[in-house]
Amino acid sequence: PYDATALRPGWDELPEPGRALITGWTGAPVEVRSAGGGFTRGFAAALTDAGGRTTFVKAVPASVTHIAASYRREIEVHALLPAGAPAPRLLRSGRVNDADDDEWTVLAFEHVAGHMPGLPWTSDDLVLVVRALERSAEALREIDWHDGATVLDFSDGEDLAALWSAYEESALPDGLD
Repeated sequence: PYDATALRPGWDELPEPGRALITGWTGAPVEVRSAGGGFTRGFAAALTDAGGRTTFVKAVPASVTHIAASYRREIEVHALLPAGAPAPRLLRSGRVNDADDDEWTVLAFEHVAGHMPGLPWTSDDLVLVVRALERSAEALREIDWHDGATVLDFSDGEDLAALWSAYEESALPDGLD
């Protein structure tokens, strides 16, 4: 199951400066629900405060180089998203150092309740995913990503064009470039 793919640190395993930063943003959590899904060793959890407000928080030390870099990139990308993009809003971000002077990147997002589709996907799952992709395509259509760059420019050497060409045109929704 996707929701059991990651081994993540718990709240108590975060460095104290990280917990202090987060509680300064969200208040002290009375419930911490770890995100068991994903493919990183970073902290990821839905934190609910005494007032019932839930915030999704993730954090990773710089020593986990590729994930820390992706979290920093995520902060940059969220700053570019238009208001209508179907994505949780990034509420806060920051960095703190632990006792070993390892810098942690911390992000807090609006919490969105949801779940991954089961396996195999149902037709209802597929309809919801395609609708989300269509909303994303529409919201992102007008963004000038790095002077006209395309997703292929961020592919890190993978041949994404060949991957996309493997899909039949009829399998993609109209207007989804």
